[in-house]
Amino acid sequence: MNQTTTTVVTSTVPPASPKAAAQDNDLMHRASFSDWLMLTKPEITFLVTISALAGFLLGSSDVMNWPVLAYTLIGVALSSAGGAVMNHVIERRFDADMRRTADRPIPTGRISATSATWYGLALIGAGLGILCPLTNPLTGVLAALTVLALVVVLLWTDGSRQPEEVRPEAIAAEPDLTTVEDELLAVEPLAPETGPES
Repeated sequence: MNQTTTTVVTSTVPPASPKAAAQDNDLMHRASFSDWLMLTKPEITFLVTISALAGFLLGSSDVMNWPVLAYTLIGVALSSAGGAVMNHVIERRFDADMRRTADRPIPTGRISATSATWYGLALIGAGLGILCPLTNPLTGVLAALTVLALVVVLLWTDGSRQPEEVRPEAIAAEPDLTTVEDELLAVEPLAPETGPES
């Protein structure tokens, strides 16, 4: 009668506790202040606000209305920041496929698309809520049309464009700058030319 022997192989690595796994997952998806700030594209928002300041100064009379200027800059900055957040939301599929933008808050999951959408709408609403009653309705309408045009263009191009750099084969073909730098450093310098011995 044949006797079958069963060998049980056990792992020496202790399994992670549910609490530790939950902490790691929470840490991975925890959004910091810089993540929320990144969504507003502060560099672009700053340039838009400076442009609004220049336009206000050029169109002002001799007497400067400082409160209206402050409301204008704050409202424009908030509206521009909200539009930038919506840009991140709409472009998240492309951002996740590109090496340069794959670490942004939405593609990495640190901020969900839903939370970012509400964040962007809140910024836009706050900006328009300042511009319309505290500056003049025309300024608020122009800001709203600008943000709306941005969102419409992004939505229209999102489904039609297929940029070269977001395809996997294009990502694989991107040069590794570190490797290129190592190869350049590995090249031996040319020996200096010497004249004929006398």
